[in-house]
Amino acid sequence: MLTFRVQILAFLLCCSTSLFAQKNKVEPIQPKQKSGKAALWRGIVFPGWGQFYNGGKWNNLKGLVATTTELTCLYYAFQRNDRLKDLKKRYATAFKESSTSSETQSLAKDYEDLQHDRNTMLWLFSAIHIISFGEAFVEAHLSNFEYNFQIKNFDNDVKGISLNYEF
Repeated sequence: MLTFRVQILAFLLCCSTSLFAQKNKVEPIQPKQKSGKAALWRGIVFPGWGQFYNGGKWNNLKGLVATTTELTCLYYAFQRNDRLKDLKKRYATAFKESSTSSETQSLAKDYEDLQHDRNTMLWLFSAIHIISFGEAFVEAHLSNFEYNFQIKNFDNDVKGISLNYEF
């Protein structure tokens, strides 16, 4: 009889704790808002770092593309610059030795072409770099922006676009 009462008391104790337990509402965890300034400065310091900071597979891909293109532009710009230095030495040597004017003109034309190529690479690098860190800045501000983009088929084979967003 005593064990039966202990069992009933244990059962009531278990039921009372579950019945009278306070129900806490669990709110969904909101992703942390990324800092636009942090993404901007990271993007300025190193190509693609702002995109990597923002996270996500598309941002990582964009960061990889930005890093690759910017470093490629810098590589070719430095390569052209080294060739310009060599060409400048050859031109000075040819001018001192009183080479033919056609040879010096050819060297001068090659120098101008290489200088144009180097400057184009530096301008391209600058443009890609500005676009890259600007995009990282905007992406950080829009990190909590939720959207749903769909292409739908409506009646009579009419295609349409649906864009839903929340603030």
